[in-house]
Amino acid sequence: MENLTPKKSEKKELPEDTTCESLVKSIESLTTEISLLKEKIKFLETTLNINQENPQSVNNTFCQEHLNYFRGSSEKLKNQFSFYLPYINKTKAGTSDSPILDLGCGRGEWLELLKEKGLAARGIDSSSAMIQELQIKGLDVIHGNLLTYLKSISDNSLGAITGFHIVEHLSFTDLLTLMGEVSRTLKTGGIVIFETPNPSNLIVGACNFYYDPTHIRPLPSLLLKFIAEMRGLRKVEIIYLHPISTILSKISILKHFYGPQDYAIIGYKD
Repeated sequence: MENLTPKKSEKKELPEDTTCESLVKSIESLTTEISLLKEKIKFLETTLNINQENPQSVNNTFCQEHLNYFRGSSEKLKNQFSFYLPYINKTKAGTSDSPILDLGCGRGEWLELLKEKGLAARGIDSSSAMIQELQIKGLDVIHGNLLTYLKSISDNSLGAITGFHIVEHLSFTDLLTLMGEVSRTLKTGGIVIFETPNPSNLIVGACNFYYDPTHIRPLPSLLLKFIAEMRGLRKVEIIYLHPISTILSKISILKHFYGPQDYAIIGYKD
C-alpha cells in the first residue's frame, strides 16, 4: 500500500561561498550609491554657493539676481529716482550737517544719483555682497540691520531718510518702530520718502507683489500715511507712480488694473 504521508520538504542550504558573494555585492552596490549621493550633494553645494563659513551666500545671490530680473536696469531706476530730487533740494538736505540716509540701498542707484548731485548720503543694506560692490564704487555704505543702525543715531541729526521698496519687508511692529525712529532722528524740517508697491492696482496687489517672497504684506497708501502721522510726521502726502498704461489708467473701471504700480509717502518733521 502506498504511503500517503506527505514528505517533508528538504531545506536547501546555500553554499557558504554564495552567501558571502551576495553580501559583498550588496555592500559594493551601497558604496556606489553613497558615492553618487555625495557627488550630488557636492554639486548642489557648489551650485548654490553654500559653505559653512558663509551661510548667507544663498540670500545674497538671490537678492542680487532678483533685483536684476524684476527691478529693471540701474539706468531706468536712476531716471525714476530723479523724480525725488526737487523734494530733497527744497529741504536743503544732503549737507554734512544734514546728511541723507537711504535704508535698504540695494544696488545703490539712488546713492549714485545723490553723489552725482554733490549731496552727502549714506546707505545701509543687509546684503553683504551688494554692500561690497557699492564700496568698490566709492559709495558711503554700511552692512547691517536698518533698525539697529537707526537706533544708534543721535536725535535730530538727519536731513532726510529714504527707503525704496523696503517697508513692505517689515513686520507691523518693526514698521511702527521704524516710523518712530524716523521721527526721532530727523532734524526739524527734515523729509522722509518711502516708496512701496501700490496694492490698489489689483494686478500688483494680487500677483506682482508676490514676485518677491521676502515681502510680508501689501501696505495700502492710507494706512502707511496714517502710521507716519501717528508717529509724529506732518504734511504727509501720497504720490502715485509708474502706471502700467497712462491712457488706460484714466478710465475709471480700468484704473485698478492699469493704474500706478507704486506709490510714495512724503512727510516732514515740524
